[in-house]
Amino acid sequence: MCLWTGIIEIIKQTSLVNKLKKILKPAMKFLFPKIKEQDKEYDEISMNIVANLLGIGNAATPLGIKAMKTMQEKNNKKDTLTNNMVLFIVLNTASIQIIPTTVIAIRNSLGSRKSNKNYYSCMDCNCNCSNMWNCINKNFNKNRWEVILIEVISSLSIPVIILIVIIYGVKEKINTYDAFVKGAKDGAKTVVELFPTLLCLFIGIGALRTSGVIDAVINLIEPLINIIKFPVEVLPLAILRPISGSASMAIATDIMTNYGVDTKIGLIASTIMGSTETTIYTIAVYTSAVKVKNTRFVLYAALVADAIGIITSNIVINLLY
Repeated sequence: MCLWTGIIEIIKQTSLVNKLKKILKPAMKFLFPKIKEQDKEYDEISMNIVANLLGIGNAATPLGIKAMKTMQEKNNKKDTLTNNMVLFIVLNTASIQIIPTTVIAIRNSLGSRKSNKNYYSCMDCNCNCSNMWNCINKNFNKNRWEVILIEVISSLSIPVIILIVIIYGVKEKINTYDAFVKGAKDGAKTVVELFPTLLCLFIGIGALRTSGVIDAVINLIEPLINIIKFPVEVLPLAILRPISGSASMAIATDIMTNYGVDTKIGLIASTIMGSTETTIYTIAVYTSAVKVKNTRFVLYAALVADAIGIITSNIVINLLY
């Protein structure tokens, strides 16, 4: 987090912020009509959306926390989330990514030859436009160069972004070192503030995994899962994905290793990872950062988004492959 808060501080002192604002202006006007372009949170939300689109979760989190704190300053009911805050959290739990870098990297490490298939299936689920992407997928899958291109993008996206930011800072005569240190210090303070919440969350997740509750839930809903033709092998991932990022990553890797990274089961697991997010963790981090207790309906809305992502993953893979 400290790395990205340092990079973010450099961005804030360059003209990159204004360029990002222009690119995202239509989306921001539609999603947050009451937030004006000159408002501080407008910049922070814009950069958070860009980080999410690029699949850089480590950068999106500190930006999201900054945006939440800024919106909280204008909140008349300090213990209750505003409508903008609820929408912002749900957007972050929806995992809208153009480049699911983490999933592509895992699939490549396991020897996948179809990383591009997972890329398009994630886009299907995130954008809910499977017909359009199906046409693109049929045309692009004919060429091996596209697989190589996506692999290169997934491995170089983060270093390239950091390099571009530093170059912009040097070009505009910004003291990049001082800006980075200032941002890193802010990130360290945020980590310390969040530590008690994260510690409790991780202990609870560990207890849940070892208690056998998840196995009991799987056995209970297995008949329903069989009716809708959802693979039982992927069910533990679907249950744990909204709860724990590390646990779901381990389960997804295990599924792809045991059943094959390019099999239908492996592709469904990959698409779920690329089109959903650790909802409980995200909500806990953002609400604890602003010390809000009344989260209203944010959990229900976020879990509905997760459910849609998981169900759509299964539908898309079955339709396309």
